[in-house]
Amino acid sequence: MVFDRLLQVVVFGCGYERAADSDWSATTQRRRRDEWLVARVMEALRLLVLAAHDRMMGLELGRLSADGCITEAPSGGERAGKSPR
Repeated sequence: MVFDRLLQVVVFGCGYERAADSDWSATTQRRRRDEWLVARVMEALRLLVLAAHDRMMGLELGRLSADGCITEAPSGGERAGKSPR
């Protein structure tokens, strides 16, 4: 099934050629991906997965936060790279 191959590409980060086999070529996978993106299938799938995770695990998006702060490592050592100063 093409969907299985597309999941391999997304989950494992492999190329379409690596996920291809005698049933589903890389070209077919890309074509289906493009068709599904236009039809918003992937967005619907994303929302279904979030809803399922919320039911099972209690996803509370309102309680999440992100921090974009960049600081120096206190014990950076030689491999830490140059300081931005």
